[in-house]
Amino acid sequence: MFSPNSNYKIVWDLTLAALVIYSIVVIPYNIGMAVNPGVVSQAVDWLITVLFGVDILVNFNTAYVDEATEKLEFNRTLIAINYSKFWLWVDILATIPFDSIIGAFVDASNFSTIRVIRVLRLVRLVKIYRIFAEDERMENIFANPALFSLVVLILQIFYVAHIFACFFHYITLDTAVGNFTTTWVKKFEFDDKPVNERYVASLYYVIITMTTVGYGDIYGTNQLERFFAILTMLTGGVVFGALVGRVTSLIDKRNPQAKAFKERMDEFKCFLTECHIPKDGIGIYKPTVSIGR
Repeated sequence: MFSPNSNYKIVWDLTLAALVIYSIVVIPYNIGMAVNPGVVSQAVDWLITVLFGVDILVNFNTAYVDEATEKLEFNRTLIAINYSKFWLWVDILATIPFDSIIGAFVDASNFSTIRVIRVLRLVRLVKIYRIFAEDERMENIFANPALFSLVVLILQIFYVAHIFACFFHYITLDTAVGNFTTTWVKKFEFDDKPVNERYVASLYYVIITMTTVGYGDIYGTNQLERFFAILTMLTGGVVFGALVGRVTSLIDKRNPQAKAFKERMDEFKCFLTECHIPKDGIGIYKPTVSIGR
């Protein structure tokens, strides 16, 4: 029986997190860049599948915190019931190799269909949330939770850029282009370049679009790519707004005096508003002076 805060469980969860990160980075790359996974990549993918299956057994033997008593529950029956309420089914979906199963019934020459099926593997992304959602364990590992939160947000932004870069190249493939006669890959002569150069160019375009820099050396050449540019700019505004907010929060937490001063000033402003004090402050208070008393 494992405790959720034990060192062995933390090491196991961080190992799974590293494997999940590898998986959710490689899968969009293989799909978007039309790369057929090699032997090593397939072996690693099967290893991840096996370890995910082992993780289900581990979770059936891991205690959980009872919300009513706020104590660890080590009863296996209650653990199984609690685990089966939600996370068991998420772990099963993340473990089943849908692409291999469906790919066995699909013609191997129909590579575009197999690529789309591999998107189902991104369900593993949910496991990252489960591993890092337990704030108490993260606080025990990292000395500054605010800084850790900022680093996680930056990595999330880069991952969003990675997904968009892969998709920006995917819409240039013959199976996705449709009736469009030109694409940015052909327009800027990247069709003869290696895969890694096309990926860097796609990532470069996504980042300068998300930051609204837009140098103009790479741009959308058809309606689909222009629509993608609009979606990228809207997403960029959201994620960078979140980044600014997180940095502001981090600054406030690192400077308690400034935070206390701001709170005191907010309280003082509320007091002035409730007392209907004029903004100019003139004629607020006129003492009455009695002479001859």
